Amino acid sequence: GSGGSGGSGGSGGSGGGLQRLLAGLREALRLKTEGNQLYAAGEYDGAIECYSAAMAADTGGMVLPLLLGNRAQAQLRAGRPVRALQDVEAARRLDAGSAKLLLRRAACRMAMGQGEEAEADY
Repeated sequence: GSGGSGGSGGSGGSGGGLQRLLAGLREALRLKTEGNQLYAAGEYDGAIECYSAAMAADTGGMVLPLLLGNRAQAQLRAGRPVRALQDVEAARRLDAGSAKLLLRRAACRMAMGQGEEAEADY
């Protein structure tokens, strides 16, 4: 897809902090979408780069658990279960109630040969 840069700029003022947060969130979501497309195409390393860049852009951490979970899945598919597990654990510290993250942790543990721990997550 082709796409120019959106409306950049914006005047400072009292809403400057909020504007920066929202701009960061928009960029993070754009990068997440790009990462999802790369992931779907089997380009896991490219997806990981996009998710990492999205985390850096999301200065407010508004979608951090989601991005960590996505990056964990890409790490797992890329054959790096230890890194995937680190991302899952970081995401769970932010969103402990997520069943999806629990299942991702189980998948990481299975890939690492930790069957009993994985079973506890299921």
